[in-house]
Amino acid sequence: MLGIPPGPRLSIRRSILIIVLSTFAVFGSALSFLHGYRFLEKLHAESDHYTIKAVAQSCPEYEALPTAFFAETLGLSTDHKINLYHFNVEQAQKRLLATHVVQEISIETVKPHTLLIDYTIRHPVAYIGDFANTAIDEEGVLFPATPYHTAKTIPEIYFGERSFREDEQIWGAKVDSERVALALDLLSLFEPRELVRLDLSHLDELSLGKRELVLQLKDQTLLRLTPKRYQKELANYRALSKAFLHKESKPTTIDLRVPQVAYLRE
Repeated sequence: MLGIPPGPRLSIRRSILIIVLSTFAVFGSALSFLHGYRFLEKLHAESDHYTIKAVAQSCPEYEALPTAFFAETLGLSTDHKINLYHFNVEQAQKRLLATHVVQEISIETVKPHTLLIDYTIRHPVAYIGDFANTAIDEEGVLFPATPYHTAKTIPEIYFGERSFREDEQIWGAKVDSERVALALDLLSLFEPRELVRLDLSHLDELSLGKRELVLQLKDQTLLRLTPKRYQKELANYRALSKAFLHKESKPTTIDLRVPQVAYLRE
């Protein structure tokens, strides 16, 4: 049987020497590669070729934010050039979320000079009457309405001073979940544009007789309801309103807080 003749035997000292030299050779190659990579990265970081020049955005919503909003928020301009290698993605995402208009966001850097921004925005379900230029979304988060959203015909909600802390930053604050659930349920009971204003500011009155919901409808009618039986009381109102369809004068205020009784005021 033919075989390959064995090579010369190596001493232990020589074997160790070969292993050490091989290790140094591999380490040296890796170190050279790393040094070359860092040198190239430094050149890129100092090159105008990698200055951020474009912002590409992706938003699943119809009403996207203008590119100028991102440029201004992130401090991008022709006077203030930022190299793509110096751009801090995590910090940029935090700055955009801090506007409270952006709900979720992801930023990627695309060489040589582009930012790719994928995001969703908050959508207003109502304006907040307690504060100027403030809207609320389905999660109960307050955020600035304009100039980020075009004017919408949506109801106005008053939660009252006691719903907010005096030292609280309004935009970004979250309204109590029970109050939000109540407001959303009330909004769902009306056709679009039928409800103009919803006043929940009397929910915390010490006197049970003063706890109420006050709703203003499109025809300026005021409805006074209880926080516990408002669904039944609204059904009673709809049945009652049919009696006023063909009358010239209609009541301006309808108080339905007492069971089986409706107080009308013209």
